[in-house]
Order: sequence, then C-alpha cells, then structure tokens
Amino acid sequence: MNEPLHFLCSACLYILLMMFLVAVCFAVQEGIIRLRRLHQIPCSRCAFFTGDYRLKCTVHPCRALSEEAINCLDYEPIALSPIAVLPPGCLRVKCSSKKRSQSGISSSAGTLSS
Repeated sequence: MNEPLHFLCSACLYILLMMFLVAVCFAVQEGIIRLRRLHQIPCSRCAFFTGDYRLKCTVHPCRALSEEAINCLDYEPIALSPIAVLPPGCLRVKCSSKKRSQSGISSSAGTLSS
C-alpha cells in the first residue's frame, strides 16, 4: 500500500524540482537580456555627463542613466586624445631627461623608478 504513495510523492517532488529549475533558467535569461539593454545606455561616455548624482546630464537630467537615454539625440562622445593627456616629451612611464632639464625639474627630484 505504501508503494504507490511513495511513487506519487517522488513524482511530485521531481516535477516541482523541474519547474523550479525551469523558472530559474527563465529568470537568468531575462536578467541577461535586461543587462544587455542597460549596457546600451551611453550616458557615461557622453560629453554632457557630469558624474554628479545631483545633475547627471546637463541636457536631459531626467532621462540620464535610464533606458530613455539609449537613443538620445544629443549624445556627444567624449573625445580623449592620448597626445593631449600626456605632457610633451613624456612617454608612458619615463620622461626624457632633456625635457626635464628644460622644464626646470631637478634630476634628483624628478626621477621616476622604472
């Protein structure tokens, strides 16, 4: 008499476990789709983005960092030039000693460790 009841309980547990796993798979899939959509928001790469939580965007402060900003017509990419960022005559780690001596930096105070 216990054998059919044991089989029924096992089948119910198996079905519930499968339903739970399917629900988790759907939730993960929806989360990935949502993250891909949120990564399309261009605000952090825009010239009008301030980075301040009080005024995120100077053009569209209400739409900044939201899904409404994905197709923003006023988006202006930040133009960073590596030449403009580095001081003249300097490479990534070391500056040439000729340029340092011309700028008035003493060689003992201006040396960089390699």
